Amino acid sequence: VFAAQTGTAWVQRTNLPASITDPFALATCGGWWMLGALTGAGVAQIYRTAADDGTGVGAIGSAGGSWTASTMPATPTEVRAFARLGSGNIVAACATRAVYSTDLGSTWSDASFASAPTGNGRDVAATGSKVVWVAQDGEIFTSGDGASFTQTTSLAPGAGTWQLTAGDTATGTGEVVAWRSGQSTAVDIYR
Repeated sequence: VFAAQTGTAWVQRTNLPASITDPFALATCGGWWMLGALTGAGVAQIYRTAADDGTGVGAIGSAGGSWTASTMPATPTEVRAFARLGSGNIVAACATRAVYSTDLGSTWSDASFASAPTGNGRDVAATGSKVVWVAQDGEIFTSGDGASFTQTTSLAPGAGTWQLTAGDTATGTGEVVAWRSGQSTAVDIYR
């Protein structure tokens, strides 16, 4: 991991948790960095550390900072992305499900799905009042709290992996854009 406050002076941080083998997701949510990874035993784990406020705190802001393992439910798989709702709840997209936290990532619980996704979870984005979860094959699920999801649509099937990007929530647009990367013969963008 490399870190920079201004994007010009990069510093390598080698203080990742010793037990991880594959980091999959890294994001800042509510003053905390969230790191989704697999442990050496192949178990999905989320770690967190304080975000740097310019004083060199946390594992990203200081070479001496450390990561704390969060309390996880028993069954999550690869953590692939994080998003934070306006309520403060944080949602993580996992390969086969979603997990959510109501305490800034200290503890996580399994989210429920009204209908089971057929594809692997790929990404998650929040608009402030809603969170959108997308499966690799384009299934779209939404939630107002990150705890329970309902399928709202399916995007065009085909090769490639669906990704999400949220618009500027400060403007109140609540816009989420879905786009497909890799292996697609055409560019697919939905909003």
